[in-house]
Amino acid sequence: DDIKNKVLDALSKPFCHFVSDVAKICNIKKDRAKEELKSLVKEGLVYEEDGYYYILKKGIITIKNKGFGFVSVEGEEDYYIAFGDTLGSYTGDEVLFYVLPKVGRQKLNSGVVIKILKHSNEYIYGRLVTKKTKKGEEYYITSYNKDFKIKAYVAKEDLGVAVDGSVVVGKITELKNGKAKAYIEKVVGHKDDPGVDISLIALEYGFESDFNDDVIKQTKKMPNEVNKEEYKDRRDFTDDFVITIDGDDSKDFDDAVNLVMLNNGNYQLSVHIADVSEYVKKDSPLDKEAYKRGTSVYLE
Repeated sequence: DDIKNKVLDALSKPFCHFVSDVAKICNIKKDRAKEELKSLVKEGLVYEEDGYYYILKKGIITIKNKGFGFVSVEGEEDYYIAFGDTLGSYTGDEVLFYVLPKVGRQKLNSGVVIKILKHSNEYIYGRLVTKKTKKGEEYYITSYNKDFKIKAYVAKEDLGVAVDGSVVVGKITELKNGKAKAYIEKVVGHKDDPGVDISLIALEYGFESDFNDDVIKQTKKMPNEVNKEEYKDRRDFTDDFVITIDGDDSKDFDDAVNLVMLNNGNYQLSVHIADVSEYVKKDSPLDKEAYKRGTSVYLE
């Protein structure tokens, strides 16, 4: 282990790529250096190409607008990846890369991506385009995600009910060198439909807009009025002038106020807040769905 650490340390130094370099720095014979390097290659800690040896690491890459990127490795400073060395990876991908030794006064860590271990994007969110070619019509989805600007081609039999201009969610089946294939999993609407862009953003960030059948059934069984048998345990404000403080475009009306002048000239403000637990019982379908979602999301 001590020799292995010395070899790895040697590879991090400038102009140390060959067996002879490692042997000299570690003060060991060339055969021993070669043996240790081969062992490290087999362990996946070192990368070898045409007799050159480099340290291997893995991390999450972020691609910048100009095409270069930075790989984040836990516990270390980020590694700069030049434009031509990203291997077509996208922001969020887990990549395997080899480390380039620092030269001269270079302070920035740098490396070269050699393998994409895992793509962060399993889906493509965008618009379906139909294009006429000499071979017939071809279909592809153009991504709305600025960090995932690709075209995903869709076979005719995988279109479902989508048509040209449909805003869709596509499940990616193949992604290599910037080329993708997908099938359409959901049609959100048409690009000209009002609010369709908001719905797509919600889907892209994992916010669900639909509810399962059990939740729908539970909500349909909820009464629109309070059971009169429960009046005895409550204070009745139904004759008071109570107004909601929620706007016209609110999805729920659960906050309200009432203001009256008392006989002594003072004002009394009453604040009314809906008791959700009265209707969302523990472990009911609605309670489980609310727990899964965690919070309300308002998109404007």
